[in-house]
Amino acid sequence: MNLPSSRAVQKNVSKGGPAAKSGIKKGDVILKINDEAVNSVVDLRTIVANYEVGQKINVELDRDGSKSTVEVTLEEMPANE
Repeated sequence: MNLPSSRAVQKNVSKGGPAAKSGIKKGDVILKINDEAVNSVVDLRTIVANYEVGQKINVELDRDGSKSTVEVTLEEMPANE
């Protein structure tokens, strides 16, 4: 995968978690959340932290060169994460 190191690449998808439920897969590159650019994992975490559990966000992603947008309903992070 030839990506800038500053991109947020989905490394893990918890079975039954919000990402998996929305169709996000390991290796997907997160480009935007609700039209806010995501250029790093720090960006991703900062943007998501501005939303409440239960809110829906639109996540634009790149999977193997093809862009798509999925809706994710935020859930509370498990204690072991």
